[in-house]
Amino acid sequence: EKIKMLGAGISKMFFPGLPGFFDEIKKEFPQCEFRFHLISSGIKPMIEGSILKNYFHEICAYDLIPSKYQSDKIIGPSSTVSSGEKENIMINLSIGNSKEKKYEYPLKDTIIVGDGITDKAMFKVGKQYGATCFGVIRDESARISAETFLGKSIESIHVADYRKDSPLRIAFSKAIQER
Repeated sequence: EKIKMLGAGISKMFFPGLPGFFDEIKKEFPQCEFRFHLISSGIKPMIEGSILKNYFHEICAYDLIPSKYQSDKIIGPSSTVSSGEKENIMINLSIGNSKEKKYEYPLKDTIIVGDGITDKAMFKVGKQYGATCFGVIRDESARISAETFLGKSIESIHVADYRKDSPLRIAFSKAIQER
């Protein structure tokens, strides 16, 4: 519960345009069905304690096991989200509830956004199956290292600005229109 309460402070760290982006993009494309999933190496209770929980269909992140004997103590992780696990989670989310292992939400209809080293495998698999992949950076000073590291596994890299007329937002709109 203490960690969830700390999640309220996450809103001070959002990139410009978040969380309003989620509702705005739905209004811009009312003919589309959107499902937002957060696959993060962050701490799930902290994310769930933030306003972000209201925008995502699924939050996959490190979860914790509280002690059975001392409720204010954590004894370890109950689930982890490493680079390889992100890839598997993405595929499982794409399959959805389908019993036949067919893709209920095909990766070709997916836009993947990532901001770190743990996203590279997810980009690689997503791109292989036709997803649009965007890298986001905090500011322009990170562009060269991000381009070097991510290379061909993404379409483009943008400063993480989700406001209406930003290059990232324009790229999102274009990718949605192409679908």
